[in-house]
Amino acid sequence: MVPLILLVALFGILRVLGYAGIPVAFGTWSALRIALAGMFLLTASAHWGKRRADLIRMVPPVFPQPEVLVTITGILEILGALGLLLPATARYAALALALMLVESLPLTIKLFSKRGEYDVTAELVENENTLSASESSKARKANVTQTAAASGQLKTEILNRVLKATTSGDYSGLIEDEKMLARQMRAEALRDLSQTLAGARASEDRLPSEPASVTVINREEESEAPFTIVFQARRESLTGKDLIFALKGLNRQSGRTSESGIPLGEYKITNESDESIQPEMPLFAQLGSGNRVFLSPLFEPTVSEMEN
Repeated sequence: MVPLILLVALFGILRVLGYAGIPVAFGTWSALRIALAGMFLLTASAHWGKRRADLIRMVPPVFPQPEVLVTITGILEILGALGLLLPATARYAALALALMLVESLPLTIKLFSKRGEYDVTAELVENENTLSASESSKARKANVTQTAAASGQLKTEILNRVLKATTSGDYSGLIEDEKMLARQMRAEALRDLSQTLAGARASEDRLPSEPASVTVINREEESEAPFTIVFQARRESLTGKDLIFALKGLNRQSGRTSESGIPLGEYKITNESDESIQPEMPLFAQLGSGNRVFLSPLFEPTVSEMEN
């Protein structure tokens, strides 16, 4: 369709220019010769363009070397187009091109027909290429999978050898790179183990070795039940001052009243031997086996106070 459009367009333009005398006056046959030459030059370009493969496939099987035949016909079309431009050779060139068109007409029909043998052949070739590409893709995927599996197995074997050597400390059966890897793994394992042990020791130091608790008994209030203070610290690190601070932070409820903290200014803190607890001394060194302390009033109430 494109060559025909080019032929008609060139002929119309050249006829108008020739009638107007631009650049010179020429008649209908001259315009037709030039338009036909342009059309054949266009069709000849297809012999080396995108349609070359199609032209090669449409050559009948009886002709050997279809690539060479397509190249020759393209050259002949170019020579015929040039022959049309020369008045002396235009008649012979037109006859030769006409014979070529008659000879190639069946092939052209096959090329542009959707029901021709050419399309069937082209479809078969395309299907074969598609199947070949699919098979190649599957083969590549299979090769990649096999390579990955072999690589994984090799890595596992190397790792097993390195782990065995790392555990035993015997690197004689390893190559140099494996020895380096084994030493690095051993060093990292020892470093991780050291950090883990250090963290465990730090946690152990933060927690008391046994529950550090003290039972408090109020001698002034016989009806008041004893209570226990539990310290979140090691027994060895506690002093009498820790007990005083703990007692100050307790809320004391007695009858209808509620006091924030026990008023230690009204009591003395003693152990079972009635000895005052010293703030700066270790706490449990001042207590007996029962770990009990007593709150005793500093001042004994008078008879009038007791009657009131």
